[in-house]
Amino acid sequence: MHLSKRTVVQCSNLSDTLFQDGNKTMTSLPTLIVLADMPASAQPDAGLHAMSSVEHKLRIGLESGLPLVLVAPPPIAEKARAILPGNSIVELPTSATQRGPKQAKSIAAGVLSSTHAPGWLLWPAELGLLEPETLVQLAKAVQQYPMVVPEYRHQRGQPVGLSSEFYSELIRLNTEWDLNRLMNRYPALGIEVNDPGVLIPQDLPFDLNPLAAMQSSTEPRYLAALPY
Repeated sequence: MHLSKRTVVQCSNLSDTLFQDGNKTMTSLPTLIVLADMPASAQPDAGLHAMSSVEHKLRIGLESGLPLVLVAPPPIAEKARAILPGNSIVELPTSATQRGPKQAKSIAAGVLSSTHAPGWLLWPAELGLLEPETLVQLAKAVQQYPMVVPEYRHQRGQPVGLSSEFYSELIRLNTEWDLNRLMNRYPALGIEVNDPGVLIPQDLPFDLNPLAAMQSSTEPRYLAALPY
C-alpha cells in the first residue's frame, strides 16, 4: 500500500503512531485478529471454556498495544463487549447446523474491518497463550516481510502474520480450501521467538485449525531472529 504524502504523528504508545494521508489514517503496526468460534462440543460448559480462552487472548492483545479486532459468533461477541469497544468486534452469525471452524470467512471479515492496516496477525482463539512481547515481535516482522510465522526451537507455530500485500486475497477467502491454498502457496519467513506458547497443541485436530497447515508445509524455511 503506497502513501504519497505521509506525515508521521508520534504518540506516547508505539501502537498509536499514525500515518496520515489526506483523509486516510492507518496504524503503523499490524492489526491482531483474534478468531473465535463456538465449540463443537455438546458439553454444557464448552461455551464457558471458549469465552474464557477468548478473554485471556483479548487481554494479552490489549497488553501488547497492537490494534485489535475480535471476529466471533454473537454469544462470544456479546460478552467480549465488556473488554473491547464495539467497533473492535465483528460478529459472524452461527447456527446449530454450522458449528465448527469457519476461519476463512472470519479472516476475510476481520481484514475488511481493518482495511487500512499495514498487515495482520491471525490468532485462532483455540490455540495457546502467548507473551505480549511475542505479538509485538511478530508485528514488527510483518513490517519487513510479506508472510511470517513464529518458530520456537525450530518448530513452527502460530499466529501467522501477513502484510497488506495479501489484502486482496484475504478479503476473498470463502472456504477452508481457499485458506489452505493461500497458506501453502507462499513461503513464510520463520521468526525465532523465545515463547513456547506459539506451538500448536498436539491434541488439536488438524481440521479444527486450517492455519495449522503451515506447520506441515514442505516449503523451504528461512529463519530470522528479530529484536523485541
